[in-house]
Amino acid sequence: MPARLPQGLPIGSDPGELREVSLDPSRPLPILVADQMLAVGPEDLEPYPYRADLPSLQIFLAELVADCPTREHAITRIRGAQAGFFLHGILLTVPALLGSCTGYGLIARLPHCDADRIRTAVAHPVHAAALATALLTGLNARILGNVRIDSLSEDGSTLAITVSVYDGANPSDQQLTYSIPSYGRSLLAAARTFHLLDGKQPTDLLLEDGIGRRNRRLIETARICALTVPSIAHGGTTGIRPWHGRTHCWIVGKPVHDARRIVVPGWEKADRESDRSNA
Repeated sequence: MPARLPQGLPIGSDPGELREVSLDPSRPLPILVADQMLAVGPEDLEPYPYRADLPSLQIFLAELVADCPTREHAITRIRGAQAGFFLHGILLTVPALLGSCTGYGLIARLPHCDADRIRTAVAHPVHAAALATALLTGLNARILGNVRIDSLSEDGSTLAITVSVYDGANPSDQQLTYSIPSYGRSLLAAARTFHLLDGKQPTDLLLEDGIGRRNRRLIETARICALTVPSIAHGGTTGIRPWHGRTHCWIVGKPVHDARRIVVPGWEKADRESDRSNA
């Protein structure tokens, strides 16, 4: 009979602290991670739960919804990921109301056709990169204007952006990691190369020149490409974290199945035929 995790497991990063809080009824409990969550047995609960690496999770989630044409497609994939993660003993916690959230795949997306349109219609690399990033992230221009050149990974596959999160009256910074589709990487890499050839330093701003005062340059670039900037169309997202920045991944137990024992009908026959053909 599978055991159940103790009630009141709070969000945190230290397993020892989690167990201490969950077992002390005199201490107030923060947001619950799992309430009567099925696990694999009491002997296996010792190291659980603990949080997985957030940047890697954010990259995975961005890639998961990268080619979703609508919000509904993205939500379907996110829910599917939750189910798949759970089979592997991982609790993927996403915002409760995904239908009203902002972020990549929900209100923001950079499909292949839009990247090609930007590449064809916009000559200035920084202007093109600013529009591509605005479409990709859905973040408002004020946040994008503060992105530094060294925020773009060396191979152009990821972009790290710091946003201010407001918890009551106390703002704090959180770094969000975005995965850039392969067909859009050259747009941002070209802007970085342009700046470095112009004598800029890696700590200088990457997209500011492509946004302009009161977003006028970004708006004009979008008009030329006949594209809509999500943050402008939706009134901006200042202080609002996109959904993948509010998503966490908790390892709560061992997988409920052994992937090595899964047999898909027809695969064994195909493997034998492949072995014979390669012999």
